[in-house]
Amino acid sequence: MLAIAERSDIQGWVRLVVEPSGDQIIYSVSDNGGGRLPIDPEVLFNRGFTTKPVGEGTGMGLFIGRATAQHIGGSLDVIQGEHGLIFQLSLPRIDPHASEHF
Repeated sequence: MLAIAERSDIQGWVRLVVEPSGDQIIYSVSDNGGGRLPIDPEVLFNRGFTTKPVGEGTGMGLFIGRATAQHIGGSLDVIQGEHGLIFQLSLPRIDPHASEHF
């Protein structure tokens, strides 16, 4: 798995799409890094899973991100896109006039 920063043959880009969906807002983040899903995409969300060398990451980011999203009624998932992975974060809509949100 190569990160965009490690490649000199392409111009990297990141795309953020925000879409309402019922009582949720879906944030989709993709790039052209060429990432591919492992056989089981759920592996990415395992506590401690990382593709980085020892000492360069804890493997906790996606695990904590998914747990936090689920705690507030949302989700964090990954799908294979045309140019690489797409991460989708779904969060509940919040009424800005409500006195309590959670």
